[in-house]
This record gives sequence, C-alpha cells and structure tokens, in this order.
Amino acid sequence: MKTIRRAATMVAALALLVCLGAVPAAADPGSLDPGFGVRGIALIDFGPGVDTAAALAIQSDGKYIVAGTHQAWESGPDGMPTRKYVTLARFNIDGTLDSTFGTGGKVMVDLSGQWRGMFADSFAFRGVADVVLLPADGRIVVASGSGGNNDHSGELAVACFKANGDLDTSFGTQGIAAIDHQPWALSMVGYGWERRLTVRPDGKLLFACTLVTAYKSDFAVSCLNPDGSLDPGFGTSGRRIIDVTGGSEDYLTFLKCAGDGRILLGGSVQYRDSAFVRLTSSGALDASFGSGGKLVIPPATPQAGWQPALDTVLTADGGFVALTGGYGVEYLCRCTSSGVIDTSFGGGHVWVNDPPSAFVNPTTRAKRVALQPDGSIVISGIKDNGYPTYKDIWVTRRLTDGSLDTGFGIDGQVVTDLGGADDVAAMGIDLDGELVVAGYALGSSPRGVTGARAPVRATAPRVGMGLARYKATASPRHRPFRIICKNVKCRKGRRATLKFRIMDNLCSKATAVKLTVKNAKGKRVKSFRWRSRKTNIWYKVKWKPTKKGTFKYSVTAKDLAGHPQVKRPWSKIVVR
Repeated sequence: MKTIRRAATMVAALALLVCLGAVPAAADPGSLDPGFGVRGIALIDFGPGVDTAAALAIQSDGKYIVAGTHQAWESGPDGMPTRKYVTLARFNIDGTLDSTFGTGGKVMVDLSGQWRGMFADSFAFRGVADVVLLPADGRIVVASGSGGNNDHSGELAVACFKANGDLDTSFGTQGIAAIDHQPWALSMVGYGWERRLTVRPDGKLLFACTLVTAYKSDFAVSCLNPDGSLDPGFGTSGRRIIDVTGGSEDYLTFLKCAGDGRILLGGSVQYRDSAFVRLTSSGALDASFGSGGKLVIPPATPQAGWQPALDTVLTADGGFVALTGGYGVEYLCRCTSSGVIDTSFGGGHVWVNDPPSAFVNPTTRAKRVALQPDGSIVISGIKDNGYPTYKDIWVTRRLTDGSLDTGFGIDGQVVTDLGGADDVAAMGIDLDGELVVAGYALGSSPRGVTGARAPVRATAPRVGMGLARYKATASPRHRPFRIICKNVKCRKGRRATLKFRIMDNLCSKATAVKLTVKNAKGKRVKSFRWRSRKTNIWYKVKWKPTKKGTFKYSVTAKDLAGHPQVKRPWSKIVVR
C-alpha cells in the first residue's frame, strides 16, 4: 500500500513539473500538437465525393481558414459527370470548427454555376488556387483554379466572402471579379493552372498567373481595389505582363509582397531554370534587383534537370529563401535583397532531399517552405511510403546555415499519415509560432496514384481535408493559455449566457480566472472571479443586462506557473 501511495505521489509531482516546464513532455520539436484536433490533426469533409485543400490563411485572432474544392458525384450544369464546389472551412485554435462561420464552420458554394449564369461559360471556379484575408475587415478572397484536364483551361477570377462566410455581393459582380488579359496579349490561348493571391500593405489585392499565347508564355499580375475593380495606377490599366527572357516559355508558381510594397514573382524559364522578377509597388521592374529586375538561376547540377522555383519566403533583410526543383530533386537557395545568391548558405544551394548521387527514384518531394521567427527553415511535401498508404505528409527543418536540424522530429524529419493517400497544399507559422500544414487525404485509387490528378472512383472512401499542427519549439516550453469566448445575443432584462473555454496543452487547471464585461465605450459594467477553473471544458456564466446596446466580454487566466494567456480576445454581446 505504501508503494502504491509513493508511486501516486511521484506521478502527481511529475505532472506538476510538466505544467511548470521542468521536464520534457511528449511534445518535442516536430511532434504533432496534442492540444490540436485529434492528436494534432483536424480533418473534415463536405459530404459524399472528394475533398481537396488548396490554400491556408491564418487570421489575426489565430483561427485558420482552409480553402479547397469538393467534387460531388452529381451532374453539373456544364454536362460534366461531377460538380465542383468551392469550399471554405474555419478552424478554432484547438482544431474544432468555428460555428460562427458559414454552416457549422463550413462554406460550400457552386461558384462555377454562378459564373456560368453571369458569363455564359463554366470555365471558372472548377477549383481553388489560393486564399487571402483583407486586413481591414477580415473578408476572405479566393482565386479561381482551372480544375480541368487541360492545364490552360479556366478563366481568371476572384471571389470575396464576408468574415462570416457569406458571399460579399458588393465585391465585383455579385461577389466575383473577372480578370481579363485579352486586350494585352495577341493570340492568347489560355492561362496556366497556377494562380496566386496576396495583399499589398495598402490593402489592395495582387493576382498573378501565367499568360499563355500561341507562341510563348509570360508572367502576368493584376492589382485590384478592395471592391474588386482594377487599380488603374498599377501597370497598364491595372495589369502587368512580364516576359522574363524574351520569347521563352515562362511559367509562374508564386507571388509575394514585401512590407515596402515591392512584389516578388517566381517560377521557371523553359521549365528548367528558376526565374525571379521583382516589381515596384506600381508594377514597374525594380532595377535594384538582379539584372533590370530579373534573376534567372540555372540548375545547381546537370543531374537536377527540371529546376523551377516552387515557393519562397521573404526574409527580414529584404531578401528571400527559395525552394526550387521538382519531382524529388529540390534544393534551397538564399538571395540578398539585390538578387545576389548567398554563397555562405550551403555554398549557394542546400539539397532538401537526398544528395545528387542518390537522385534515382527519390521517395520525398518538397513543395512548400516557411520561415520560423528564429530563422529556421521548414520544408513540407510528401513522402512515398508505398502500399498501403502510398504518399504521406513529410516535414523537415533546416537551421539558419542550411544544415539539417537533427533535433526536429526523427533525425530532422517527420512523416504523418492523414489517413489515406495524402498531399500538402500550404504551410504557415501560426500566432503561437507553431507549424501548421494544410492538406488532404484521398482514398487509395486502383493504381495507387494519389494527389490532385488521382483517378479516384465514385466508390472510393472519402477521407477529407484539413490541418496538421506540429510543435516548432522544444517542450517543456509550455504554450500559454488560449481562451475561446462565444458571441451572445439576448433581450434586455433577460439573462445572457456567456460561454468560455480555457485551452491548455499540459495543465488541467487554470488559476486567477476573471471574466470582464464592458460596454461600447470600454467601461467595465460587470466582472466575475474564480480562484481556479478546469481547462479544456466549456463554462457558462449568467449575466442580466439592464440596457440595450452592444457589449463585449473576455476572460483572463493564469496557469500553475503564473503565465497569462497569449491574447485577450473580446466577444460580442448584443442586447436588443
């Protein structure tokens, strides 16, 4: 009996030490975050069919928006055997769906059908290419993807949604803005399938793609006002076309905008060389970058072959780190703000997968890159593990000098099975500094092919799209509290039910808990205090307002080590 009591005492002491950050917990760098979703993964579906993710956006309050496509097994208005819907999902910081967004946290809309009704064709929004947030009001803008068998099909368009998930009909034409480069390109035959969105510091939208003509292809970028109209002060009537090397086939893959408004475009020349173009905020070539605003980098080695720029992340000094390559032969290169390759970074390039001597049948393929606050570089992609899971999510991390971070995951890499044949869509660093990967899992096809072009049958199991969140720093770093509060509506003289939940990844109890209610002028009208409250469960508090109007409330708390929550989120109380 004494032995049992002694063991129980030791377990209790160990749990307290974990909360205080004295001993490592099962949350080392690269491990899935146990406080998010189900063991670090949050997957959803939109009903029978196939769900794929395409892009990720992180709100200022820490919530995540994943944009994608739902392919339903029903005949569409264009006569195709399937109908494709644009989908949006908003996740809370704990991986649950945000019930204040759309219907139960999800939005599914047939924008292709709406486009057909407005413009008499259905070659838009048969997929989603990118998503961004407008900082002024939290509106969500998505870019149309081609979604067809022909990579050059699909008109250029963007759609705007309100922060609650409703289509914003004040944007463009009934919520959709069409972008046409036809007057600026003779013999135009279509657009490349990569389309990218970003937001300038002044709140205007930038949209970039590949413009394909009968003779060549070029980078194309447009600037839109927040209402969806073209900005005449950018380029020529809101548009800019860039021929990288003169008559070549240039294909765009990414678009970035720096804090000073300068624009970085990237892709490839002839599908072989990496190409970068930097523009000023007005759309002119930035002469301070590369050669007249352009930089072309040949493959790092003849063995590498096809080496387009896949993705990039801007650095604080005005430069960038680019991920280039393809088909399992990828490397990182770092460039200065003037477009000069930094040879101190791995001699000019750092191989992400295997060394050049092992380029035969690579099992990993890098697709996205992100930069942590400490300068570490995170790369995500897919790893082919063969039957029965085939492709899984693969994440690896490099230190600031390009060397492998062996303290991340297992020997510098992590492989995650989402539950089917998986693919990576996007990646970001959230407000907690944790790594978030957006992706999707499909049912295995007859030939074991996975990804966006998988020959999935109607009977294939649906798995879903969503997020995986990984620990970016070593536990025992205890993630401070996150507190979720619900918006409330009630009538004057009736009791309002204020709901809150204290989220914590290690501790089961919070101390010094305080709920504060303020009026529209910021004056405190009521407060509630508790010495302690359990974490990760919902609490309800009754409050009886005596006046009509809009109020707000928030909750503060501390963990056992005295750490406060990261933010102080305010939720609305509308009294009618």
